[in-house]
Amino acid sequence: VYTDPNGDDCSAYEINANTTNTFNGTELWNTGKTSITITSGSRSADITYHGTPLTNSENIYYWRIRFWDSDDNAGEWSSTAQFTDFYPSFKFEGLGLEGIQIN
Repeated sequence: VYTDPNGDDCSAYEINANTTNTFNGTELWNTGKTSITITSGSRSADITYHGTPLTNSENIYYWRIRFWDSDDNAGEWSSTAQFTDFYPSFKFEGLGLEGIQIN
């Protein structure tokens, strides 16, 4: 949820994803300043990850976000969050199975 102390709407965001929580490791994704419109007090639309492909390595990665308001003032970076590169299931394409049940 985007909230501006002056009630200004959001005009842009930037997301960083990195291998370290200090953001001086390997950069996985940096959106740069990206235009978006979010009304103050509203949730943004979903943003899809388009960084370095993830590989089910079970590594922990870190990310943060910041916003610009409609006056083009940049906010502070958010608290650092983390995610684990782990897929609990896999999608098989082009695999033909006959007479096999998978639960």
